[in-house]
Amino acid sequence: MATNLFPMFKITSFLALLSVGLIFGQDMPLDFENGQDNFTGFLGCIFSTEPDPSNSSNTIGVIQNTGGEIYEGVYLDLVPNINFDHSKLVTFDFYSNTGSLTTIQVKVEGSDSGFGNAFVEASVHGNGWSQVEVDFSQAYIIDEPGQHNISGNFNRIALFVGPGQNFSGTFYIDNIDGGNDDSLTFDNLIWSDEFDYSGPPDPTKWHHQVIPIIDGVDWANDELQHYTDENTNSFVSNGTLKIKAIKESYSFNGVTKNYTSARLNSKFAFQYGRVDVHAKLPNEAGTWPAIWTLGANINEIGNYFGNTYGSVGWPDCGEIDIMEQNGWDKSISYGYMHYRNSATGQYENQGTTTPINDSSGAYHTYSLIWTEDVIQILLDDNVFFERQNNNEVPYDNPHYILLNIAMGGNLGLLPGTEIPESFDDATMEIDYVRVYEQTGLGLSSIQLTEASMYPNPARDRVEVDLNSTERIKELSLYDITGKLVLHKNKIDLNKANLDISNLHSGLYIVAIKTNTSVLQKRLLVQ
Repeated sequence: MATNLFPMFKITSFLALLSVGLIFGQDMPLDFENGQDNFTGFLGCIFSTEPDPSNSSNTIGVIQNTGGEIYEGVYLDLVPNINFDHSKLVTFDFYSNTGSLTTIQVKVEGSDSGFGNAFVEASVHGNGWSQVEVDFSQAYIIDEPGQHNISGNFNRIALFVGPGQNFSGTFYIDNIDGGNDDSLTFDNLIWSDEFDYSGPPDPTKWHHQVIPIIDGVDWANDELQHYTDENTNSFVSNGTLKIKAIKESYSFNGVTKNYTSARLNSKFAFQYGRVDVHAKLPNEAGTWPAIWTLGANINEIGNYFGNTYGSVGWPDCGEIDIMEQNGWDKSISYGYMHYRNSATGQYENQGTTTPINDSSGAYHTYSLIWTEDVIQILLDDNVFFERQNNNEVPYDNPHYILLNIAMGGNLGLLPGTEIPESFDDATMEIDYVRVYEQTGLGLSSIQLTEASMYPNPARDRVEVDLNSTERIKELSLYDITGKLVLHKNKIDLNKANLDISNLHSGLYIVAIKTNTSVLQKRLLVQ
């Protein structure tokens, strides 16, 4: 994201003068349909509304730049204010026909939490409509260095097309939305390990991934360790899980490495929810600890789920890094996503870092919030990365949790450096791992409904019928422990079926998601 290098005193003074009089404010979202979401232009820029040329029933905003000033733009006062306590994204639709990249700056002003005027920029192709997303967890603040994760309320939004340059043209905008003062509530615990036992990690909950994923002999990213299932590398004691990287010679499949560690897979896959991991991290140079998820359809060598959910490989499965630390600076934590963009077919990654104090001496909570609409990564309950979950990214399938310490590799060592000769061992200590669902989506409040499910008991296949014109969006089947064992999405029919021929006999719960509710039914598999 670009840093604004141009003086802002002229525009700031001008906006301050505009705010003296009575201003008619509006709140998010802004769609220009009510005749009230009218921005005010300044420094020559003109704002108006008109019917969408491609859809006359839709009204859009029109921004006309004269090119006479380098910071001409439009602004709107917001009542109620836009709030960034829980969501940091601002999204909108933008139209440009310049034929080249167009820079848009979104600026918010009037903080009630001590922040200065904050802005984020995005570049879009000038060949028609684009959906634009800017993340104010990575905002620049005027006259302050670096990026900032803003929070609290702001009472004004301003938009600039081609900021910092004499940029003329007519541009369209629509469906501006962002900020949210309501946190997503996840209070239905569906899976956890509190590590209130001693010995190896609970084998009903954790799988040791020990076979190297590259031809059975090596790990990705130039990592220097073997992962083992030895009790010296992963064990539970005094109420916490220890994952321990050790300097020792160890051979596997004829390949000897000088370090060992552990890489655990959860034997639990979930789609959407909140993950909280309360942990202390290693402080030793050369260590690369990670708390992350992979799509269960990856079918990676030696992982727990194999081809149960599919076999798409990486990055098509999607990866979410809830926490990573590099091997040379333990004062920051990474939050990233890795995936293949379904629109372009290209590998992409997106994320950021956030400062962290005493990551090895104190416990911190590393969290993921994942819904069908948004993905957020949090540190100590503060969102520091967020993006929309849309059709461009492959995050509509079950994921599982991974915990590990890698040694060296791309994020463990700077180029040309080595793990210090003095390294002996390093430990990541985990107090708990918890997975929650949103209120009303879990198994603890089963509601039998008018939807039909037959046959029941069933052996090979079960049919679900809503007996109405409402459509089924997704079907999820859980065992009695809350583990997701089957999932079917993008249905959009009022009838659907599940193939249960590979399930063990027993009691299951079928969650039927529609556009308006989640219905739940008991199913007995014979």
